[in-house]
Amino acid sequence: GDTIGHFASSLHMLADQATYLYSDSARYWYDTQPSVARAAKDEADRLRELPEEVWAEIVDRLGKNNQKGRGNFASVTVAPEGTGDIPDTDEARLVILHPHRTFQRNGQDSRAQIFAREALSARGSAQRRHRNELIFLAPDTRRMEELEEAVREHLAWKHIIERAKALDLAPTQVELATTRRDAASTVVDQRVFTSYIWVIFPDQPEAARPMEVTEVKAENQAVSLAERVSERLHREGQLAAVHSALAIQQQLTGPLRALWDRGYVSFGELWDLSSTYPYLPRLR
Repeated sequence: GDTIGHFASSLHMLADQATYLYSDSARYWYDTQPSVARAAKDEADRLRELPEEVWAEIVDRLGKNNQKGRGNFASVTVAPEGTGDIPDTDEARLVILHPHRTFQRNGQDSRAQIFAREALSARGSAQRRHRNELIFLAPDTRRMEELEEAVREHLAWKHIIERAKALDLAPTQVELATTRRDAASTVVDQRVFTSYIWVIFPDQPEAARPMEVTEVKAENQAVSLAERVSERLHREGQLAAVHSALAIQQQLTGPLRALWDRGYVSFGELWDLSSTYPYLPRLR
């Protein structure tokens, strides 16, 4: 008469904590050899004291994901340590923030927001010019905890396999450890996508008002994080690869009226203004 879900929870807990219990898919059995699952759990617990190793694995996954596509971004910067690591160029750039710079809505300014504001105003000790070309992608605070947990499990099983000879593991144990490592790696890739969902960009509805930073959530099914952000910003009207003649005319007779009154404006000057001021359209 017990709840069926209790059995699954019990088996999961035993598989993580019992010393002599083995599991593989839906099979569970006891053996006389200590379980590698227990050793993996101890290693995962040890990694809680070494967040840098976990972050390094996440940054590596972010770099590999970037190779799958960039959408309307001309370039992508992954996990910069400081604002000086982000080039100041006149092209749309996505900055995927370091794992420790997370975002949480409806709270005090998060690390992600603070870093975004700093990067928009300066590059290292110099003032940033092309601030309208920067877009930031930050991980959600709560989901990052789940991602770090998955990474610790993956690294733990990877460590077990690398020490298989020293641990005198049987072939079946090595096979089991390999299966668990690969499964954990898949979970890590999935959680990278579900964690990096907050898009932060400079916003200035009117030229007379100060620049702000705005956040939107991007959770579509694009192949890469950059393409996901690109699609979301395109729907928001915040990033485009093409700008029509009519739209340019609206700018020249609107916020750039004083510039246009002299009767001409060079393409280079117009582009420089567009890449600098957030009240103008953001283009690739």
